[in-house]
Amino acid sequence: MQAVYCGRLFPKALFPKQGRKVIAGQFDETVKTIFTKIEETKEETDDARRWVDLIQKYSAIDEFTDLLLNELIEKIVVHQSWKDGNGKTVRDIEIYYRFVGKID
Repeated sequence: MQAVYCGRLFPKALFPKQGRKVIAGQFDETVKTIFTKIEETKEETDDARRWVDLIQKYSAIDEFTDLLLNELIEKIVVHQSWKDGNGKTVRDIEIYYRFVGKID
């Protein structure tokens, strides 16, 4: 007698009942992981579509208004200033856009 897992035939003699349960459990976990990754990818794709739809409204920006800022930007992080090697004061600023996050 043979058992079928993942489209392959495994002789039951090589995989006792306990072993078959382990393989089936591993298979179930792999399937769950794959479905989780698919869902994450779908969410990322949906966010990218929402970003494209939103940014198309502002394809020719003449001025930076409050409405534009609130609609496009999720948050702005301003870091403490520091001196670079030439003695110039530098301040890092990170902009996190709505739906897509920080773009480097």
